Amino acid sequence: MRFVSVGHLCRDIVSSGYMLGGSAAYAGVTARNLGAKTELITSFAPDFDPNLPDDIDIRRVHSQRTTTFENRYDIHGRRTQRLHSRAALLTKKAVPTDIGKPDILYLCPLADEVKPCALEAVCGKLTGAAPQGWLRAWDEEGNVRAKRMEHAERILPQLDALILSEEDIAPFPDELERFRSLSPLTVLTQGKRGAVLYEKGKAESFPAYQAQERDPTGAGDVFAAAFLICYAKTGKAGEAVDFANCAASLAVETVGPMGAPTKEQIRERRKCRTYA
Repeated sequence: MRFVSVGHLCRDIVSSGYMLGGSAAYAGVTARNLGAKTELITSFAPDFDPNLPDDIDIRRVHSQRTTTFENRYDIHGRRTQRLHSRAALLTKKAVPTDIGKPDILYLCPLADEVKPCALEAVCGKLTGAAPQGWLRAWDEEGNVRAKRMEHAERILPQLDALILSEEDIAPFPDELERFRSLSPLTVLTQGKRGAVLYEKGKAESFPAYQAQERDPTGAGDVFAAAFLICYAKTGKAGEAVDFANCAASLAVETVGPMGAPTKEQIRERRKCRTYA
């Protein structure tokens, strides 16, 4: 199974210095750990070394800068962000001509870098997206704020699944209905309360697994990759949501993308079915 993501790897500013971040990193390592042949279409500066496993194929678009975020969390887990720099945009020209039709295509923008025209160059057998990067804008100092998604009518109908979080749409909760009307399948993650699957006009809730949380960063991206891989294999969206909830519960117990769960870890935790 081939898993191709389109989105920036980034440098996250943390108290100890820098750490690899970005949806593509968390989702990519997850896909790799779940047995998929993983490729990342991304952009960063030559002096940035993501230090990902050698079997993850990085297709890098040249840039003079690397996307760099500063994330801060309050005691309730709510995040505020500052964008220090952004790498090159990912357009139709960024997609390699030999990319073919991967089993899974995952669009995961961080800072509105994945442009609609990219979908003219690649199509997955199963195409999913996490829209958080399309919902971000920033001021001259890089302080990130929410915005409504542009080009939703152009992008979302081309998807098989849209995965987003309550945090993504909190500033504009009415966007959920618009997104659901445009995407055939929508999953809304709710942190410690699990996730809601919207499919064929019905809503079904799935509880989260118990976890000893250390760092919530990247959990949504782990969820998305796990969901898409399970859904591609089984064709059962409900099964995929439960699988992804389990994967996310393991992800929050570690720090950084290299802590993404393995098939064995997910299998063992699902045996217990211990929900929050």
